[in-house]
Amino acid sequence: MNIFQKLFARKQKEAAPQVRSFNGSDLSRLNSDWLATGSSADAELHGNIKTLRNRCRELERNNDYVRRYFKLVQNNVLGHCGVGLQMKIKERTKKDGVWVERYDRVANNIIEDSWEEWGKKANCTIAMNLTWKDCQKLILRSVVRDGAVLIRKHYPQDRKFKFALEPIEIDRLDVDYNTTGKGGAVTKMGIAYDMNSKVVGYWLLRDHPGELYQPKSFGKWQEFVPAEQIFHIYDPERIGQSTGIPWLISSMVRLKNLGAYEEAEVIASRIGAAKMGFLVPNATATGGYVGQDDGRGNKFMDVEPGSIETLPRGYDFKSFDPTHPSTAFKDFVKATLRGISAGLGVSYVSLANDLESVNYSSIRAGLLEEREEWKTCQEWLISWFITPVFEEWLSMAAVAGALNNNDNGLTLPAAKLAKWNQPEWKPRRWDWVDPLKDLQASVLAVEKGFKSRRSIISEGGGDIEDVFGDLNADEELADEYGLDFDADSQEQANSQQQTPDAPDDVAAEDQASMKE
Repeated sequence: MNIFQKLFARKQKEAAPQVRSFNGSDLSRLNSDWLATGSSADAELHGNIKTLRNRCRELERNNDYVRRYFKLVQNNVLGHCGVGLQMKIKERTKKDGVWVERYDRVANNIIEDSWEEWGKKANCTIAMNLTWKDCQKLILRSVVRDGAVLIRKHYPQDRKFKFALEPIEIDRLDVDYNTTGKGGAVTKMGIAYDMNSKVVGYWLLRDHPGELYQPKSFGKWQEFVPAEQIFHIYDPERIGQSTGIPWLISSMVRLKNLGAYEEAEVIASRIGAAKMGFLVPNATATGGYVGQDDGRGNKFMDVEPGSIETLPRGYDFKSFDPTHPSTAFKDFVKATLRGISAGLGVSYVSLANDLESVNYSSIRAGLLEEREEWKTCQEWLISWFITPVFEEWLSMAAVAGALNNNDNGLTLPAAKLAKWNQPEWKPRRWDWVDPLKDLQASVLAVEKGFKSRRSIISEGGGDIEDVFGDLNADEELADEYGLDFDADSQEQANSQQQTPDAPDDVAAEDQASMKE
């Protein structure tokens, strides 16, 4: 009996189904069409990147929601004036026998003024057709739409700062050029790597592959540009990813289908509004309808407001009652846009511009989450694009002796370049729905010592020196015109302090009368 029991238990164990550790890896009739490959990031990109870019550009041209998304990115990441610069150079000075650090206002002003001067059209780009603010907007939009953008450095000796930029559309990167070299060096998607996977250069096409004109010579013409001359701006999502992918990839199918659905509904509604009904021959009809003809064999009747028509003999009128636009149209569009908004990282309210059912709490929660997304984009743009450009510009401007003040003849020496490289970037910040509460919280934080005026002004994207300078100028101008705003402010503060006491006094009188 023991032998039979052991054999039976062994058979049961062999026949027991294998239990998988993860339901997501199970193969069944419900997920047999769930295809997934183990390809590398570049292997997935190589066959799809051109189509993705072209389709995103088509959506940008023709889809209202995509154009709205690009405006949201541009307005929230950069704002109307781009990312501002405030220098934080400090110097050590002796005060009362103690060494203290103070901001070097002279050096800070020289670099800030020189940076602003370089940002003009005549200096910023090699083609002299874009300002620094234009470059920021163009680079950001290109990365969102195309996934990446290239910027080539130029060092024109006939310009003051000896440094200029050349934005290059990512299509000129020869992504079809893949080869292997000696010692483990490879070229993937037009980017050359050494044996340590460090980028050493880029293979660029002479012309855009879709340019209006084409070169007379047959075949494509490449140029190898060392990595030291190129800024490659993109947002990597996987290790080993050579270039970026458009930010619309997870939402582009829904965006296309939604656009096609809206078009179909509009056409169906137009047809429904244009047709009133049909003339149908009945059993008494003896011949064809002999009414008006449009010249192509189509019979019609003129209908005017308030008119009563007599039907032709032998014909009945059958009205046309279309069901478009469908009653589910609104809810379907809203549900689709919510999924699209989730993929794009923005709120539905912002993307659809729909404030119909929004209250203070919901819009506050949505804006807080969305603004964190914009702050992340700002930090990425600063670290990948703005800071590298500034450091290269600062180095070239210092060597060229262009960091100077014409008023006092002071020039910042290139030997102290590490000291001068102390920027603090001021990206766009937002006003709150209830600015009074925000202001009161800031005032309380300063009074209790939790924050400084400098930090609060910086959080708002301002410069404390500019603010204090404006305040000083306002006071001087007010004195010139004989105006005293301090007296009015004091009277208003006194009135506000006295107003809250009234309810307490009334309550005390009520309590005294109740006791009596």
